[in-house]
Amino acid sequence: MRVSVSTSIVNSRNLNSINDALISGVSKAAMLVQGSAKNKAPVDSGMLRQSIRADKAKIQGGNVTATVSTNLEYAPYVEFGTGSRGQSTNTNTEVEVSYRSDWRGNKAQPFLWPALRENRNNSIKIIKEEVRKAVK
Repeated sequence: MRVSVSTSIVNSRNLNSINDALISGVSKAAMLVQGSAKNKAPVDSGMLRQSIRADKAKIQGGNVTATVSTNLEYAPYVEFGTGSRGQSTNTNTEVEVSYRSDWRGNKAQPFLWPALRENRNNSIKIIKEEVRKAVK
């Protein structure tokens, strides 16, 4: 998800507070997505749900970014599925996934991408509100 903020009319004194507001807003948005992803994650042992993390936002190359992720090796197989069953049930058009057609595999059980898409508008509102407070 990409949100653009123009700072061309902002003086340098306010630029730091806007950067802080962007970091705060993006961090809050990431936590919102994290919560939704945890709710959507399928539960067997609960390890997948517990592993979903939102990193604090940071500025990288002029962009403010945050990551919602899991470090479990099997998470992509849950998100996108495997084999022919995964291919037929993966509705994500934003990530290209290769599937083996000679293997039945497991159906996709998406949790991260739907959480991001579902919270896009609220995330933008959160970020805008944080910036609005900073420029007042």
